[in-house]
Amino acid sequence: MQDKIKWPAITSLIILSGILGYATLTKGHDWGDDFASYLMQAQSIVEGTTHKFMEENRFTIEKSTNRRLGPVAYPWGMPVLLAPLYRLFGLNLLALKSLSVVCYVLFLAAIAFFLSPRHSCLYFLLLVSLFALNPQILSFLDEILSDIPFMFFSTTSVFLIGRILIERRPLISPLADRLLLGVFFAASTFIRINGVLLVPAAFGAQVFSLLQAESVTETLRSDRSSPIHRLVSYLRSETKNALIHASPYASFIGLALIWYHIFPAGETSHLSYFVLSSPRVVYQHLTSYFTLPAEFFSGAPYPHIIYRATLPFLAAGVIKSLYRDFPMFLYALFTVLLYASLPFNAALRYFYPLFPFYVHFVFVGLQWFSETLGGLRARLVQGLSVGLFAVVTVCFLQSAAHQALANIQAHRAVSSGPFTETSQNLFSFVRENTAEDSVIVFFKPRAMRMLTNRRSVQLDNPSELSLGSHLCIYLRKEAYSQLPQSAVEQLVRDGKLTLMYSNSDFRLYQIRGLTKKSPRTSGD
Repeated sequence: MQDKIKWPAITSLIILSGILGYATLTKGHDWGDDFASYLMQAQSIVEGTTHKFMEENRFTIEKSTNRRLGPVAYPWGMPVLLAPLYRLFGLNLLALKSLSVVCYVLFLAAIAFFLSPRHSCLYFLLLVSLFALNPQILSFLDEILSDIPFMFFSTTSVFLIGRILIERRPLISPLADRLLLGVFFAASTFIRINGVLLVPAAFGAQVFSLLQAESVTETLRSDRSSPIHRLVSYLRSETKNALIHASPYASFIGLALIWYHIFPAGETSHLSYFVLSSPRVVYQHLTSYFTLPAEFFSGAPYPHIIYRATLPFLAAGVIKSLYRDFPMFLYALFTVLLYASLPFNAALRYFYPLFPFYVHFVFVGLQWFSETLGGLRARLVQGLSVGLFAVVTVCFLQSAAHQALANIQAHRAVSSGPFTETSQNLFSFVRENTAEDSVIVFFKPRAMRMLTNRRSVQLDNPSELSLGSHLCIYLRKEAYSQLPQSAVEQLVRDGKLTLMYSNSDFRLYQIRGLTKKSPRTSGD
């Protein structure tokens, strides 16, 4: 009876989530600027100009004042996913953003498929609802970034590790399942470089599973030599299964070699960030990340209290299901340590792939706790927990529906960003009234280059203006990393800047007496 209710309810939830997600999409984009790099990479794939993109973007990244502007190229997985949409629809933002909606629906389907046997009907429906109706994540679908596609591929990879390597329950066949696992490892890594953490997580889970197997235990007990020698002896006895054991890694490495032969590398420029880290930074980040999951409950009342209330059950869930869910724990640990090692705080979106494991462990802990109590107290605990999360999901639904309805009523319009009327008028003027070899100094250089086909850099020091031919100042409060207004006014008085164009949001100046034109590269 429960299955007859469960699956229609889950299907309805996933469909509703897709509708709400699509309804939150706007016809514009914020000034994030990362999206412009992804779209230019997708465009270069369609046009066969990936190396030209690298040369142009290298100029922007290396000549800009802000050294954290971005890598020379993001991993090419997201641009590859965007490329067919770009080819079919061009710069139609609704079509391009639909990729995140599709990936999120697939993510919800993966949660439903892999976690269904692990929870009672009520807890399972609540678990899926917390993601399907989460207003924060649904609103994030409006961003053209790699987070949601990576969330689908990486989370599914961890579920597959558990299913194939720990539980040893086949999907297709032992070899085919492991080859599929390598494909998901590769897809995750191609979308975001930290997907490579799935490989050591899988290996650790594989070793853990082998050591826990009954046949291994008997072999190790019968051998009185050192633990390492006993493990090596056992692995030698398993050489007949070596091909199957190694197939996920062989599949991953083979695809990676092909991939990196096709596409130019540029994402490794992110590695320079790690030299700025320190043990103190790691400790500070770990402390701040400990409270970060409270933001998952934004949209519900008292999110920090809800989060703190889940912590005992989170610990209980990890203890209860560590053997079966070891891949979740290991991958989450690697991911948190990676982000803690960066010199800057990672935003909540970087931790989206870990939230399914967090909620899963909390619900496992709740079920274990209620079963331990038994009787009336068990029903009381279950009733309180179900009631609490039911209230959270209702709040989520109300907030998500409100933001979707407000967006539709506003005709999907945005109030700021590179696709507003004032921005489009500026970019049109730049295209029509500047030379092709111009260099525009702007606070969002990649957006400028994407929408004008002019080189652009981000500079905040007047002494560096000689690199540019034009200076564009954004007048709204959200502007940053650009010349202060006082410096601009002084340069105008000195005759170094001449106003070419203005509207309510922008001022475009021609730089005079400072310009040292940078020669175009051989790739132009």
